[in-house]
Amino acid sequence: MFKTKYITTLLDSKWSVIKNGVIFKVIPRKDEYIYINDMYYQVLNVVHNLTIKHQILIIVEEYSQKNVMESINNQSVIK
Repeated sequence: MFKTKYITTLLDSKWSVIKNGVIFKVIPRKDEYIYINDMYYQVLNVVHNLTIKHQILIIVEEYSQKNVMESINNQSVIK
């Protein structure tokens, strides 16, 4: 019946704006992946700012093959 759209802002881990005004039907959760501008991003955190207007900030990290290899290497060191 109602189609809610969430207008969000994508930030990197240093809180610098990557892209403003990104529209989502569903707010992504932590550790999910987003595909925007021919790149994948991993969601690190989602912040809801409720001061005057409900603002949603999504903190992301660029997802690359290097990140995957680092996480695999870290897991093998822990074992």
